[in-house]
Amino acid sequence: MVICIVNLDVNIFKDVARVESKTWMVTPDKYQTVAHTPEGVEPIMGHWMSPDTLSTELDSRFPGCMAGRIMYVIPFSMGPVGGALSKIGVQVNLSIMAIGAYVGDLGKKCFALRIASNIAKDEGWMAEHMLIMGVTRPNGKSVSSITGRVILSEC
Repeated sequence: MVICIVNLDVNIFKDVARVESKTWMVTPDKYQTVAHTPEGVEPIMGHWMSPDTLSTELDSRFPGCMAGRIMYVIPFSMGPVGGALSKIGVQVNLSIMAIGAYVGDLGKKCFALRIASNIAKDEGWMAEHMLIMGVTRPNGKSVSSITGRVILSEC
């Protein structure tokens, strides 16, 4: 299954962070990406678009936009290449500077919370924007407390 996450903001100079209202998940099946809602009710946790609609939108909004430009297609691995839990992805960008600069959020937002949530559903686990941490002393003995934290996107 291929999931495409696209930001349909025409003004790339404002593209300093993901804008939820302009971010769409593109899959053949709507319910791979958004919750089931009654007819006419828009899900608040994501926007879905079919691959055919995306193609039409891109053709109408960005005709000739890549003329004379370079598109960087950078493969990456979340984890060791070939690892049992590793996931492979591809980053597509117009700016070579953004390739290295965006890597920190690449796993957290683009991959972990969206695509990994879908993979998790299929594999029976859950991807979450949270932290559960225990501490082990250098002598190998565990500290008796474990802490949990919610990490908000605005932080």
